[in-house]
Amino acid sequence: MKKTVIAALLVTASATCHAGELSRHETWLYVPVESFNWREYDAGSKILEEDGVRFGLGVDYRYRSMAGKMPLRFRGEFLYGDVDYDGHTMTGIPVDTNVKYFNWKAEGDAAWRFWFDRVVVDPMLGFGYRAWSRDIKDAGGIDPDTGYSFTSSGYKEKWSMIYGYAGLRLETNRWKNDKWGFFGEASAKIPISVTNKVSEYDVKVHPRKEITPYVELGGWYDKIRLSAYYERTEFGRSPYSSGGAYQPKSVSDVFGAKVGIRF
Repeated sequence: MKKTVIAALLVTASATCHAGELSRHETWLYVPVESFNWREYDAGSKILEEDGVRFGLGVDYRYRSMAGKMPLRFRGEFLYGDVDYDGHTMTGIPVDTNVKYFNWKAEGDAAWRFWFDRVVVDPMLGFGYRAWSRDIKDAGGIDPDTGYSFTSSGYKEKWSMIYGYAGLRLETNRWKNDKWGFFGEASAKIPISVTNKVSEYDVKVHPRKEITPYVELGGWYDKIRLSAYYERTEFGRSPYSSGGAYQPKSVSDVFGAKVGIRF
């Protein structure tokens, strides 16, 4: 009888530790650095390309509710970049200049956790809001066809997107008290609303929404986390605005890395 009571107490203590470990708060502060590429197409031809590095700061907060069965995550991120622009004027003259990007996003998702020995699997659903400014700088040069000098005025676009996303997260089970482990995430971003505004020309367009992927793989050691990620964003050509303007088909590919620390 005494042995049975001791065994029961040990099982209860183990279950309590399991629940406490998986219900804890967890906050990661991280720095993302990424190779960014943006392209636009019209009538099947590429009309411009932007390429460069962006970097920023992000915070990832997690709370494991319901004894770890329902992980909740909230993430905010800011990115800045000054990238190269290779395009044309409205009259077809080649132009090289720079574009400044200020990008921020906020996301939140909920998952339902499944345990498989040393691995946990989290199917998840979430929503996000993302906004960015695309500030194309003034340019000038020599028209290669005429030999005359020219100037081209830049302008600023203000984009915003509301979206949902669905996917799967996997990670080694830290309930085992491992000091290191691995994790992965794959999801599909599903735009709900997309808007591009150019206030100085009183232009507002709504590019066509496309479902696009996000993938991240990484690992952690104690309080340090490292990962690599890929994200694609794509918009189809927008309908004409009331003034006759439109946004061409636009595609961006991002390859990046994050280094983070847990608090």
